[in-house]
Amino acid sequence: MLMYNNIRKISMVAYALIYAANTFLQIPILGSISQILLLLAVLLTLPALAKTNRIVSVSLIVIAFVILISTGIPITLWLEAFSRNAGLAALFITIPMLNIPFGYGNYQDELKRFAMKYLRSPWTFCMLVWILTHLFGVIILIGSIPLVFQLFYENSKLYNAEKQFTSALIHGQISGGFWSPVWSSMVIITYTLDIPWLRFIPIGLFLTLIFFICSMAWIYVSLKRSDAHRIEGEMGLQTNWHEIIMIVVLTVLPILLIVVLNYVSDISVTSVIPVVSLGYPILMALLMNKWKRYGNGMSDYYNVRILNVKNEVALLTAAGFFGKTLELAGIQSAVMYLLPNNVAEYPFFAIVSIMMVFVITVHMGLHPVVAGSALVVSIAPEALGLTPFMFGFTLIAGWSIGILLSPFSATNMVTGGLTKHPSWYLSTRMHGIFGFSMLLLISGVLALLSNYY
Repeated sequence: MLMYNNIRKISMVAYALIYAANTFLQIPILGSISQILLLLAVLLTLPALAKTNRIVSVSLIVIAFVILISTGIPITLWLEAFSRNAGLAALFITIPMLNIPFGYGNYQDELKRFAMKYLRSPWTFCMLVWILTHLFGVIILIGSIPLVFQLFYENSKLYNAEKQFTSALIHGQISGGFWSPVWSSMVIITYTLDIPWLRFIPIGLFLTLIFFICSMAWIYVSLKRSDAHRIEGEMGLQTNWHEIIMIVVLTVLPILLIVVLNYVSDISVTSVIPVVSLGYPILMALLMNKWKRYGNGMSDYYNVRILNVKNEVALLTAAGFFGKTLELAGIQSAVMYLLPNNVAEYPFFAIVSIMMVFVITVHMGLHPVVAGSALVVSIAPEALGLTPFMFGFTLIAGWSIGILLSPFSATNMVTGGLTKHPSWYLSTRMHGIFGFSMLLLISGVLALLSNYY
């Protein structure tokens, strides 16, 4: 098992490094080597997947091969099809590195002291939890939940607001999907529809604001109906504002680097993120002279974190392979005929229907990447009465709502493991009404915006 895991890690790291280097070098032989390494990494990863994800990944790959063989598509295109989501695989292999600079200082302790000194109301406490989970989640994805949980769970007991604290965790993380450049929904949509990520930011932030207001209203009502109470702030605690500022810098800087590189170069955001993920921790270690902590962070990444992205690497690659095969065979165009003839006249119902696909499929245990990858290559946006841009936002929003309501989502399972609540309780029972309400509200907002975009 040790040798097996080492080979998996070496293949993934080698693939990500060569892919990132070839983003600039554009050497054909390196491209071929990276494709072979990706194939090896996926084949080695399949046995390590949970049963459902393994069945889905293998099924997508087998069906794609059957289509390739039966339609006579040249073998020379097979490896190219398999590498359809190569950039996404490199992205998720390298993303955990963005978390390394947060270990360069005692930032977690400082946040705890800040909360205990200034936040007396349980509602403002939950607001801080929401914002921090959101900001960290924009960069480190699901890793933001255990990070913020470890910071503030004991504090939540002081307010008697553990339930509302849990809601703030989940809502804050989920909302990152509306605009984060590293969410699989965003990278798949921008890559497949060939729309720059920067175009999604304004509306993405607008949807995040709406989600934030509704979430905090939901938490406020929940607090009023509970036994939560205010606490007395611990005024004797000293706040190190330098550490607080560094937390903000470490959160915002990588986003700015991604924005700048994506804007000034012709490199897609899918390729920019692995480059930033590799270089950002080194840059901060250089500026802060934290090489020992960088080494510790890289050791933790190689020994633990890299193996935790197995689902994303396997599912994204398999879904990309399947989608590219449908594209090469011309099969995906047939799906549009399954839609009602007059659906384009009612964008709201079209948007609700697409978003419900995510809710239904995630309750079947399927990863959202399967539904998202299939929909984005199978449906012509004009068949829904939407532009490609608004169609993309429909998929992005549906992806996030699906994760919120799914008992099988990593968000709810990780949170459930931390809070000792079943994931079905966190998804359906705790957030069912909120989730479906947000689905309808966001669908209405997107339907209105479709008149202008």
